[in-house]
Amino acid sequence: MSDQPQPNPERYLPQPYQPQPYQQPPFPPAGQAPYPPAGQVPYPPSYQYPHLPQPYPQPTVIVMPKSRLLTAVLASFFGHLGVHNFYLGYTGTAVAQLVLGIVGWLTSFIIVGFFILVPLWIWVIVELILFLVAKEGRYSRSANGVPLN
Repeated sequence: MSDQPQPNPERYLPQPYQPQPYQQPPFPPAGQAPYPPAGQVPYPPSYQYPHLPQPYPQPTVIVMPKSRLLTAVLASFFGHLGVHNFYLGYTGTAVAQLVLGIVGWLTSFIIVGFFILVPLWIWVIVELILFLVAKEGRYSRSANGVPLN
């Protein structure tokens, strides 16, 4: 025979599973807290994820002021539908006026709608006057804080 080593058939059999012993994570040196204090980051943000692209500066957004006159015209003709508030960005108020206007007009044939429409018209007339004369506050600015011109 030859001088070559004979293959060991047990070498190719699956080995039984042997769990690894549990290892504690390394503790910090004595006197040092295991975690950074609340609100502090252990590393500067640029070192936390160096493989990810770093954030770019935010672009400057120029917002054109809304027209006080156009707001008044929209409130005059379409105020019961809240169009003037949609124009200025006050969507919550606009949706409320839109829903009240639609429900008021749909129920006006049974007289109930007039009890909804009359307060809505008063609300719109008060808003119209405030949009025309207000120098500060909600009625002098759009929803994003830009003064009306």
